[in-house]
Amino acid sequence: MFNEIYSINLSNEDSISIESFKVDGNAKVGEYHVKTLILNIVAKSKGKTDIRELTIQTKSGLKKYDVGALEINVIDDTSDKPLEVGNFYPIIRDEKNNYIYSLQNKGSDKIVVNKFDAELNGEQVLKIKPFVIEANKQKEEEVPIKFDFKKSPYAVTVLRPSIHYSDGNKQRVLLPPPTWYGLGITVEQIEKTIEYNN
Repeated sequence: MFNEIYSINLSNEDSISIESFKVDGNAKVGEYHVKTLILNIVAKSKGKTDIRELTIQTKSGLKKYDVGALEINVIDDTSDKPLEVGNFYPIIRDEKNNYIYSLQNKGSDKIVVNKFDAELNGEQVLKIKPFVIEANKQKEEEVPIKFDFKKSPYAVTVLRPSIHYSDGNKQRVLLPPPTWYGLGITVEQIEKTIEYNN
């Protein structure tokens, strides 16, 4: 069915839109073949947008799919200089109680990291005290995630905080790669999703 997708639409096309899409992968979980729907989303305006469903047009017609809670925050002035992602930055985490960061100061002055801005269900989940990274130094640490993954209605959570820092008098933002929590897809999750969307 998903090999013949004609179009995909979001319910809030005024702030973000899908520029392109593709279906990729062929993992097998039990008797099911699992594919990934990759969306290239572009921003039309700044601010936060919640995506709850996608409408997919196929040969069989239109169908709406509940996609959980995708929270996208479009911001200005992101930068990867002089602060960059360090040598170790986990993309997938099985443990669900902390966020690991690795940051490298590539500049000639010290950097003050002020905030990790990350929300889940409208709540800030990463609280840090401001810290300094000296010139040409790297800092790695774990931050507790103030969120109970066991009470989440979603099997998978993706966390990508915006890291706010100051470089001298300049305020900057770094966007690290997203980190996936709970990515192990089970037969039970697939069957629950199929039942929910039929």
